[in-house]
Amino acid sequence: MPIKVFITRPERDSLSLVSKLIANKIDAEYLPVVEIQSNYFDIEKLSICSNDDLFFSSPTSIEILADWLKSAKINNKIIVPGKYSAERILKINSSLSVVYPKYSSGVAEVISEELIECDKKLVVFGGDKINQRLQGCCHEQQINYEFVSLYQTQNVFAKNVDSLLDYAKHGFCYILVSSSTVAKILCDELSTVSKNLLSNITMISLHQNITTVINDNLNIMVYEILDMAELTIVNEITKLIKK
Repeated sequence: MPIKVFITRPERDSLSLVSKLIANKIDAEYLPVVEIQSNYFDIEKLSICSNDDLFFSSPTSIEILADWLKSAKINNKIIVPGKYSAERILKINSSLSVVYPKYSSGVAEVISEELIECDKKLVVFGGDKINQRLQGCCHEQQINYEFVSLYQTQNVFAKNVDSLLDYAKHGFCYILVSSSTVAKILCDELSTVSKNLLSNITMISLHQNITTVINDNLNIMVYEILDMAELTIVNEITKLIKK
């Protein structure tokens, strides 16, 4: 039975992964699930004090503010949910001060390792809305915070699901899932698919929270690669398919 890997990361990251998987002789393609639309935002008009902490909640928020991170004189502590995001920021500007959870990744880990300081204002950069767990932490600990919405996400999977299901009728599909938002959209759309067809689909999760969302919403096989690094993902998928 033929095998194909469908990549659902943001387009630029997906295309890079697709090319590397194809180089490893693995059939792969980009499967759009969400479309990202940047909001108009002038970072220079945002009042950031030198004592404020900055929280980048997603790789997309980092990419949108990449030029600012590269050129601005930023002495603030930057907090990110994991090593992958930290490496992306330091690749843009190695002089920045970036902290992230040591033992795992995610907002819960940022909170449990007490990386957010109660006596500082927290400026949070993200998408449609602030992470609920982060917001709850700020309210509970009376942390002064400001949320900056840099982009909106639009569900486009309904327009692209047929390419996945058509392949699943005669082949085996792996779907790489890199966010809980994407996981929920996939589960909702695939909830009406027959068990026979779902048996030809396996989700590849990049975080425990993503795995939880999938398991809570859909009866489907899940394989975990708990690392966001591109090289690790390519190597693990290659081993999985060629074993």
